[in-house]
Amino acid sequence: MAVFDPRYVTELAPSDFDDRMRTKPSECSFVVFYAPWCPHCHSIAPIWNDMGKLARKDTSFGVYSLNGDKYKSFVKLLSKKVEITGFPTILIFKGDDIHVYNDDRTITALMNKCSKICKGKR
Repeated sequence: MAVFDPRYVTELAPSDFDDRMRTKPSECSFVVFYAPWCPHCHSIAPIWNDMGKLARKDTSFGVYSLNGDKYKSFVKLLSKKVEITGFPTILIFKGDDIHVYNDDRTITALMNKCSKICKGKR
């Protein structure tokens, strides 16, 4: 069973990760690295699905997931650029910048961060 709803959250694999993260300057990508056995990942799933629903209406950002347990070697390689120490880890990609999301895991907090990073609002 999928942790996230595939209607709203695009599941990534290492083979398509780089292409999906190459965003236009006006866009960004939210990616949650998760493990299917992780209870915190299941707890964040409804919020992440809601983010995905919002992204369907607002094309300035995309919402993705990557199974870090399945793709351990890829996560280890990516960890050379940005620290991924546990699940879930949320990263925001905009152009060449990678932001680690450490704020509240609520739709309001995530959308506030989206406004700041993706849309350049303060």
